[in-house]
This record gives sequence, C-alpha cells and structure tokens, in this order.
Amino acid sequence: QYRYIPKANSGSEYIPIVDKDAVPTLMSPMDLGNMRNIDDLHEMNLMRLGLENLLQTREEPYGSRDLSRLNLYQDFKFSRKNTEKTLGNLYSEFGLTPIRWLDVSVYSRTEMHSKKLQEIRTQTKIFDATRWSLALSTDLYKKNFHQYNLSYQYQLTARHSLLTSVRYDANKHALTEQQYGLISKIGYSWEVQYGVTHCKDSSRENGLGFHFIFKYIGL
Repeated sequence: QYRYIPKANSGSEYIPIVDKDAVPTLMSPMDLGNMRNIDDLHEMNLMRLGLENLLQTREEPYGSRDLSRLNLYQDFKFSRKNTEKTLGNLYSEFGLTPIRWLDVSVYSRTEMHSKKLQEIRTQTKIFDATRWSLALSTDLYKKNFHQYNLSYQYQLTARHSLLTSVRYDANKHALTEQQYGLISKIGYSWEVQYGVTHCKDSSRENGLGFHFIFKYIGL
C-alpha cells in the first residue's frame, strides 16, 4: 500500500489545533478519511509492505473456518516529522482458533530503528456463536499503562444483545471504566449501541456518562 498526501499542513496557521495527533496506538491509518488529527496533519509519503497468511481447516458438516493467521506490516516513511526515521514501525498480528469456541489473538508494534517493543495487546475469547461471548484482553503500552479488560455479550434476540465490560488499570490499582449497554442491529449492515459508562481517574472523562454509537458493520 502506498499513500502520498502533499501539503497536508496547508493553512495550518489559520486553523486552531483541536483535533491533534494523539499517542500512537494500533496500526496508524493511511487513508485521509480515517485520520482523526485533521487539525494537525503533515505531509504523508508512506509505503506499507505487508505479508498476510491465513490457514484454514475443514468445518463439519460442511465448509471451512480460520485456524490461524499471521500478518506482518512494515512502514517506510519518505516524508518525516520531528525525530521520525525512514524505517517506521513493524506491526504483527497473530491469531489462533484451535477449536470453534476459542479465539486467541496477539498484536504488537515495534519501533524498528530502536528495536524496542512499543505496544502489545492480547485477547482470549470464548463464545457460543448464537448466544454469548466472554473476552479477556490486555493492553500494554511501553510502561505508561498496563490495563485489563473483561467484556461479556449476551444475545437476547436475533437483533438485540446486552453488553457489559469492565477495565482495570494495573498502574492505578483501580477499576477505571465500567460499561453497560444494549446493541441493536438495523437491517444487515448497521448497528446501534447505547448505554451507560462510569469512568474513574481518567484525564478526559470522569463520573457517569451516556453513549450512543451508530456503526456500519458491512454486508
């Protein structure tokens, strides 16, 4: 994949920086429409080389299912800002589904010029495809935060599901987020999620809040 966005910072002297570049986590977006730092853009001249591997197995009574997956992506930045290097991050994604009700995944991001692991995320999920799912995930970003998230989803009907999740911060030794909500599907391509969230010791959100999410989930 290759993206070239010249003069992305044109007019920045007239625009207050509200939506600015945040701490990088996960795989950085390449498409302009997916970037959230629209007030703090810089020229992009980026090539991302990737190798995607998928191993499938037979699934009774017919068809197949994914057994394991391994994806590797390396960024090369021909336009750089501040202290960035030409050789960018190496992203890796590994997943394993040894049996139909268990899925394990690991994501990592490595800064190649310093050879340092910057971020690692894991998730272990058990589920009944028609009724419920339980997932435990861990987020480790350098030494800044180490968090655990436990989420449970239960399907009430063909179109409605209950969602509960709690997040524990190991550095703060506290539950920092609790979420309780309802997910409703609209047709085959959209879903609506609404519920209540309680946050604690957050730099941006604290106390009780309500959320409403309208999301396209594809065909």
